[in-house]
Amino acid sequence: MDVIKGFLNDHYIPAMEYDSIFFNWPPSLNLKQLSRQYRLHYQTTIASKAATIIRTINQFMGYSNFRRGLNYFLAKYIYKSECSDRLIDTLDEVHKGAVKFIWNKNIYLPSSPFLSVNLKRCPNGCLMSFSQLPFQTPDHCYLSQYWCIPITVTSNDVHPNAKANIIFNGLDLNVFVPFIQDPSFVMLNTDCCSYFLLSYSPKIFERLINNINIFSSNEKISLLHDSYSGLKFKRQKIEIFILLLNLFVQEACPHIWREIARIIKDIIFFSKSEPILKYLKIYCNKLVTIAFVKTRDTYDTNLIETKLLFSIQSEILVNCGDSETINFLARMCIERIDHMTSLYPSLFYPAYAALLSNNDSKIFVKILNLYSQLDNYEEKMAILHSMDVISNPELLQQLFGLILNVIVFHLFN
Repeated sequence: MDVIKGFLNDHYIPAMEYDSIFFNWPPSLNLKQLSRQYRLHYQTTIASKAATIIRTINQFMGYSNFRRGLNYFLAKYIYKSECSDRLIDTLDEVHKGAVKFIWNKNIYLPSSPFLSVNLKRCPNGCLMSFSQLPFQTPDHCYLSQYWCIPITVTSNDVHPNAKANIIFNGLDLNVFVPFIQDPSFVMLNTDCCSYFLLSYSPKIFERLINNINIFSSNEKISLLHDSYSGLKFKRQKIEIFILLLNLFVQEACPHIWREIARIIKDIIFFSKSEPILKYLKIYCNKLVTIAFVKTRDTYDTNLIETKLLFSIQSEILVNCGDSETINFLARMCIERIDHMTSLYPSLFYPAYAALLSNNDSKIFVKILNLYSQLDNYEEKMAILHSMDVISNPELLQQLFGLILNVIVFHLFN
């Protein structure tokens, strides 16, 4: 529940409306029962997953809004098979309650880089119309364009297979969208369009992929990312992932590859399936090379981009890097490791661990030199923590001595 309150607090809904939100949720949502369910899971693996959800959503909300965050919330966790049915039901109720609130209040939520959808009930209570409200994306938005998806959904009654006519930039997709009984649950912005459509129709997926080149780079990114989140079939996920990798390799525009890098990093972090990692290995050296080339002159000027690109390198190495790739990254890191103090050293901790797993004494000495230049205790301990992959006895002895020095220093100072 704190997750939802955090969303509402940070994204366009005044705190004073908390009471109306939680008192007007659907009758099927029992808040006391909800908290009890969380307590039941408190000391289980599910509780750990719930904590991860909270942290992850908080990270996403840094550049998204309430509605987009909820879609990530659903796509990444509710339909993951390892979640218990009980937790799935609970989170599903939370999502429906939040969506119902948005529907009833008719709230306008900007959702850059997408069009915001103004939801309105038709007079007969059954007909649904969605009117698009284009807006200017804010200056900080990394995408300058928005989707234009005219949507009309009609039904004489609330039918589970209400027909929808949805057009993606001229690509007409006449499909049946499986609605649940409560029409207020449906939020058809671009996230949910791909989330609903591609999850349920392999034919629509194939048709969309075959026509992917009619979209701009911005549109490809949005569609591929949202489609990946919504897809249930492993083969389709692999196809989406390969398209993203190819787009990253080919794309020259900085804000495009920056966003693709975010998505790839996200997918690597949340996808532990072997097929995905197999394709990632194929692209690994090329991706790392591109990342270094793109950040060659940015480590003193653009911390955010450098952090992102080094982060994706680290994720690649941790998940699928072999010794050849690690050595490749090591050679490139040595060229610039002396400059790392101009950044936050925390950018490089996963990379340190990957590099040190080879027990390379040169890398070890370089990292020790960096360690000696740091004043921040937490930064020092983080570097030491990254060294726990070392197995070389001599390096371990030096590491142990460093840890003892840190302990003694903080005991007597």
